[in-house]
Amino acid sequence: MSNPYAPPKEGAARPDLRPEAPRAPRDPGGRPGGPGPHDPRGSRPPVPPREPPDPDQVRRASRQLLHFWLLVLGAVVTFGLPLPWKVGALVLVGAALVMGGLALVTTWRARLPGLMLPMIVAGLGFTGLIGAALLGTIAMWPLVQDREECLRGALTVSAQAECEHAFQDGISERTVDLEQMMRSRPSGG
Repeated sequence: MSNPYAPPKEGAARPDLRPEAPRAPRDPGGRPGGPGPHDPRGSRPPVPPREPPDPDQVRRASRQLLHFWLLVLGAVVTFGLPLPWKVGALVLVGAALVMGGLALVTTWRARLPGLMLPMIVAGLGFTGLIGAALLGTIAMWPLVQDREECLRGALTVSAQAECEHAFQDGISERTVDLEQMMRSRPSGG
């Protein structure tokens, strides 16, 4: 038996190579089996190349996207401030939602390729979550303000735990009051 790893002798036929087979015709997209009598797709006109986006629209969409993310960043930073300032975060969230919507429409109309559109949609979802958290915080204004004042004066871990416990008790009382109010409402009909 000959060595399979040895180089082939000059002029010898190589058994690992097949003779060149005829190739199937290709359609304009480069896929084999182009339009022909057996092609179920039939003949299609070639797809025209996509026009590059207008530079002014790209600049406008990019600027709107930058302003949107700056407003979201401002809302996140303001969300960590004490309570009266959290209302400012709600204003920033509203402005971010408006700017994000404008950026979404501009990007959609300009048909910009890439990740701009998914990034705007994800940012709008994130902004909506921040807005919902802010609305919940503002709905519990007295409890949150009492907790913040208590934590400001708490110097020990046990004092901080007491503040958190009082806050949780307040939320539980408010939840019970809300449940009783919902049960006492007459059913519509």
